[in-house]
Amino acid sequence: MADASDINHADRPHAEFGPSSFKHVAECAGYEGKDGTSAAAEKGTRIHEALEARDPSALHDEEEVEIYETICKMEAEFLDNYQGSGEKHDFDEIRLDIKLDDGESTFGTTDRFTHWPSISHAVLGDYKTGVSVIDPAHKNWQGKLYLIGAFQAHPNVQTITVVFYVPFHDGDTVSPSMSHTFHRNDLPEIIEEATVILKEAKRVRALWDIVTEEDGTVTIKGQPAIADLNPNDACRFCLHEEHCPALGGLAMHVAKKVDKSAAAFEFDPASNDPKDRAHRYQIAKILEKWAKREKESAVQDAKDGTEFPNLVLSSMGSTSTVTNPEVFMAVAESFGFNYKEVLALASFPVSKIADAIASAAPKGKKAAMAREFVDACKDAGIIETQAERFTLREKK
Repeated sequence: MADASDINHADRPHAEFGPSSFKHVAECAGYEGKDGTSAAAEKGTRIHEALEARDPSALHDEEEVEIYETICKMEAEFLDNYQGSGEKHDFDEIRLDIKLDDGESTFGTTDRFTHWPSISHAVLGDYKTGVSVIDPAHKNWQGKLYLIGAFQAHPNVQTITVVFYVPFHDGDTVSPSMSHTFHRNDLPEIIEEATVILKEAKRVRALWDIVTEEDGTVTIKGQPAIADLNPNDACRFCLHEEHCPALGGLAMHVAKKVDKSAAAFEFDPASNDPKDRAHRYQIAKILEKWAKREKESAVQDAKDGTEFPNLVLSSMGSTSTVTNPEVFMAVAESFGFNYKEVLALASFPVSKIADAIASAAPKGKKAAMAREFVDACKDAGIIETQAERFTLREKK
């Protein structure tokens, strides 16, 4: 077993079209994952490192330890099915080179590979630490790519069971859909299909030509045709999400379903014609309202007890508002914090205070009074004006 201090999964190389993203390029040839990390990804990395070392000491909280322990239990029970099969060979986190047809290839690192030479069988295990829904093992592209590499690396193995340990969805027992046994004679068909997917993904990805300037300006010099793309649930993870021409078509389709007024809009989702862009702006407004309703409704349902298959209710905290400033100031001073220090931390709504001051002015002079107050504040150098904000409204 590896020493925990020597394990660092984050530094491992990743193939451009590796097993973990192959499902997404199979669904849309234009998919390209975003760079960077996230809290969920870092959590998953910690748990994977702990599983490789079989040492949970570096995990951050009880939830991570629980996931670790559940996967250990699931794996032990699953491998117990092969008791009596003779001597076994275990490999943790091994790189598999995956050779496809026509000289194409990729690579990936499997979590665990367990081999029983006496029965020419192996189990290829993959740990899933998050909430994402996992495709069944018999059609899971991550598992099938690992499978290719494992068969090629172990010519004496005739059958391999691919198994996914998914505690979030399956509890502490592997569900029937999360394991599948493949035979060596399945290999040619899987390799042929994977080759077609990889070659198409290479072709379409090469059509993206997006330039981002230092000031953040994005220039689209080239992009795939809409027919090359297939919007799906993974679009939110795609590097090209914000400028994908196919998403414009999807947005228009959805808008027409939720608002009849959108039926009048017919346009090219990738066009820069002002008329088309105006229509797309209207579509965006419709979808924005629809999305707000959908999110608020789903959150309320979750609060009322509804359980969603891949969503969980999570608090973002709450803000506190002072209802009695005088008492608040007195309480702060009782803790040794004087009113000047409180004022230094406060943010005042200038327009609201200006309106309140103007309300005491005679009729017809209210606006002037408000302007005089704001001007006085500006002269005193105590107001910082932010960049002007704009929106578009429909013409009456």
